[in-house]
Amino acid sequence: QSSPQPFIPVEDRQSAPEESTPNIPTPSEAEILLPTPAPPATVTPPAPEQGPGISSLQNGGVSAQSMFTSCADVTQIPQLECEALVALYNSTNGPNWANHPGWLESNTPCNWGGVNCESGTNVTRLHLEMYNLQGTIPAEIGNFTKLKYLAIIHNPGLTGSIPSEIGNLAELTNLYLNNNQLTGAIPSTLSNLSSLTYLILNNNHLTGSIPAGIGNLRQLEYFSLALNQIS
Repeated sequence: QSSPQPFIPVEDRQSAPEESTPNIPTPSEAEILLPTPAPPATVTPPAPEQGPGISSLQNGGVSAQSMFTSCADVTQIPQLECEALVALYNSTNGPNWANHPGWLESNTPCNWGGVNCESGTNVTRLHLEMYNLQGTIPAEIGNFTKLKYLAIIHNPGLTGSIPSEIGNLAELTNLYLNNNQLTGAIPSTLSNLSSLTYLILNNNHLTGSIPAGIGNLRQLEYFSLALNQIS
């Protein structure tokens, strides 16, 4: 039988130094320490710069106010100008355009892509570049009585002739119809565009001669017909 150990006060006891161990979390602790992934953020499309959303949703459906109904309901521009935009869209296979933001999606055509209404009451600028237009330019293009700038360019599927009605655009200063597949003669009515400064028709398949009246356009600064079949 072993003899009892002598009593040593707690304060006099010598204890071996504890080894410092790295603070490595156990697997369960590591799981706790991992940041919890945040839920996916809800992305709200920005509103168009020029006005209200063109297809805003309300209560799970499209707001009737934002849907295109008919040109008779459009108040931004004259009905004839609205009908010209619709005719252009339909005659050039609009649903298959490479880019058609807002077209026929609202009753505010001044918000449609490429359409600008600087005056606030009429279309003054129309720019459709590389939209993959396929078809022809309709006669209704002559309805834009206040149009100053018209550019329908780099659309290899755009065929047919240049409508003579373009000669009705009395305030037009810039006309760009280059890099399409337009055919036929240059309409003599272009000589009516007395304010025209740029007339760019290169890279098409235009034929015939240059209308004599083009020489009377006193404001014309640049005229390009390169890469056509002009005689």
